[in-house]
Amino acid sequence: NGQAPTFMDANTVFENCSTGIYLTGVASLDFSSPVTLRNNTTVGLYLANCETPFIDNITIEGSTGTDGAVLLSNCGEFTMGAGNALGGSGVENTWPVTMQFSSYPSNGCVIPTSGNTNNNIRVNGGSSSRTFTWPILAGLDYIITHHINISAGGHFTIPDGMTLYFLPGKAFYSYGQLTAIGTPENGINLVRSGSSNWAGIGFYGDGYGTLENCLIDHGNTGITTNTTGSVDVFGATITNGGYGVYSTTGSISFINTKITNNSSYGVYVTGGDLQFGSDLSEWNDIYGNGSGSSGQDYWNGPDDVQARWVYWGTMSQMAIWENTWDELDDEAKGLIDFIPHANEYHDYVISGVDDDDDIPGAVLPSRTEMFQNHPNPFNPSTAISFDLHKDSPVQLQVYDISGARIATLVNGMVAAGRHDVVWNGTDDSGRSVSSGVYLYRFQSGDVSETKRMMLVK
Repeated sequence: NGQAPTFMDANTVFENCSTGIYLTGVASLDFSSPVTLRNNTTVGLYLANCETPFIDNITIEGSTGTDGAVLLSNCGEFTMGAGNALGGSGVENTWPVTMQFSSYPSNGCVIPTSGNTNNNIRVNGGSSSRTFTWPILAGLDYIITHHINISAGGHFTIPDGMTLYFLPGKAFYSYGQLTAIGTPENGINLVRSGSSNWAGIGFYGDGYGTLENCLIDHGNTGITTNTTGSVDVFGATITNGGYGVYSTTGSISFINTKITNNSSYGVYVTGGDLQFGSDLSEWNDIYGNGSGSSGQDYWNGPDDVQARWVYWGTMSQMAIWENTWDELDDEAKGLIDFIPHANEYHDYVISGVDDDDDIPGAVLPSRTEMFQNHPNPFNPSTAISFDLHKDSPVQLQVYDISGARIATLVNGMVAAGRHDVVWNGTDDSGRSVSSGVYLYRFQSGDVSETKRMMLVK
């Protein structure tokens, strides 16, 4: 405890033990003379609370325990020199290095990429309140074998281009700050190791963070927010998991993020503040979730949410309603405002509401009413205008002359002002309708109006 050992010559050998050498509280450790640790069944060299150790001139072979050759706990940044011999033909260790989350390698670490059963860095869980990052070391991956935690006050940064592999059921919890900023060319991958899902990333307590150009793949829940903090997600893909996003408390914003192909829900909300961009350039994709079950792309919480600039995997508004669950299905939930919505290329709006009249100081209409479509007759599209004198729920639907509903253009809360909604002559499945007379019906509160229009091809 606190005493650095001195080895007199190269014949010093620790073998056939449980742990070869265990040291704690030794600062600036440097094995300047050679030593051999052989056939130890738990770990070869175990360092605990040894700040910034330098490990060199050690031969470790045949360490058959779970932790392998070297185990570091609460050592901060450590460095391994080129004079070490870890493993080799016939004398492999299970791992070259195992580290608790409170220890991390320096950029200059020399860790072998061959000669051991698993030639990667094993992360054996733990918590840390430090500010640090992990370097990318050529030929080595980080394998997360237990839950890891950023403690309150801690700040962990994942560099661009890094891949972290998580064993089944293991999670990344942030009670402090997590920064994972990749680039479009050099993204960050947070993925499972093996064929079973890892647990995902959770933000708790005061935890907050930024996830940019990240792939979150095969997490039981890709992102969980149960925090007083905020999480910014930009250019991410959350896919192939159980839940894509699970929000309880906190604030989470999405820009240019794809939440797709999650088996249970894409977005599941019981509370919190979710934001989905403010214009078409800040699009998001939410589709293909729930394994084909209805209402599972977005399961809303008690508050209304603006999700206007989202592509839902379809241009049919009826199909979008079927794949979401909000006030229209359950009075205890808020409305999901998904009009207008983008196409799959995010380059234009299919149909929607023009909010230009929501400019502060604009004069609001004195009453709620709907107007004749224009142009009329039309081919292939026409605009239907209506005024709202206050924020109100609106339903605007198109029927054929027999009274069968063809398309639903608006169904949700709309802000006060003048609005124009475009109908492009298609039904809710995106199929073009034939020439003829159609009816469009507007309803908002106690105001209900029906008018005729003619499509001529």
